[in-house]
Amino acid sequence: MPLTVADRGIASLGLFQAEEDRPFFWQADRPAVLFVHGFMGSPAEMRPLGEVFNQAGWTAQGLLLPGFGSELDTLFERRYQDWIDATATALDALRASHQPLVLVGYSMGAAVALNVAAQYPLDGLILLAPFWRIGTPIQRFIWQVAKRLFRRPQPFKRANFSDPRLRRFVGGLLPELDLTDPEIQDNLRQLRVPSSFADQIFDVGKEAGKAAAKIGASTLIIQGMNDEAVRPEATRALLQVFPGLIQYYELAADHEFVRLDNPGYAELAALALRFAISLAP
Repeated sequence: MPLTVADRGIASLGLFQAEEDRPFFWQADRPAVLFVHGFMGSPAEMRPLGEVFNQAGWTAQGLLLPGFGSELDTLFERRYQDWIDATATALDALRASHQPLVLVGYSMGAAVALNVAAQYPLDGLILLAPFWRIGTPIQRFIWQVAKRLFRRPQPFKRANFSDPRLRRFVGGLLPELDLTDPEIQDNLRQLRVPSSFADQIFDVGKEAGKAAAKIGASTLIIQGMNDEAVRPEATRALLQVFPGLIQYYELAADHEFVRLDNPGYAELAALALRFAISLAP
C-alpha cells in the first residue's frame, strides 16, 4: 500500500518539483535584490518580479526558504529562525559585491524580511501583503488553549471539498493541488499538522510586528485592497509601528498580485522598481 500524507508529510502530494520552483540567481550590475517567497510558496511566485529587476540591470536572487518547495517533507520540523537565518546568510553573500541592496518579502516572507531588516543593514525594504498576525485576540487565545488539547490536529478530516470557500483557502496555499481528485482529498483528510509548527507561523508574525519598530531602511509597503489572506486593515495597523516615513500603496488587487496574470501585477512591478531605483547613488 502506498504511503499517504499522514505517513510521509505533504511532500507525498508531489508538489513543487518544477524548474520554476527552484531558487534563482541572475547576475547583472552592482545593485542587488533578494526575494523571499510566502507561506507554502516557492521562488516561482517571485520570478516575474525578479525578471523585471534583472532586465533593469539588477542582480536578482530568489531564495527558497528551508522546508518549502522541494524540501516540503521537512516543513513540520522547521523553526522560523531557520527562515531568518537563511535570509540573512543570502544577504551576507550579496553584500560582499553588491550595493545598493534591497530585500523584498511577500506575505509570510515579508514577516521573515522584517525580522532580518531589524538586525541587518539594508538600503531598502519592500513588503508585499505583509503578514504579521492571524485572527483576532480572542481567536489567538482560543488557539493557545486548543493546541494543548490537540497536539497533532487533522484540519481537513471532515472537510467538504466542494465548498467554494474551502477551495479558495486551500487553493491560495497550494494552487497546484487538484481538489477534485479523490486521492488528493483523502490524503488531505489524513494530514496531521503538529500544533508546534503552527506556533512557528504565529511567532514569526509576532516578532515581525516588534521588528517593524526598529526598521531604519527606506521602506515600501504594497497591499491589495481585496486581499482575504492578509487583510488591508491589518497592514494599516502595521504602518503605525514603523518609526519613520514609509511609502504605502493599496492596489485594486487580491493576495495573488505577484502573479504575472493578476490585474494588480503591472502596477506592483512598476512601484517596486521605481522605489528601488530611487535608492541607487
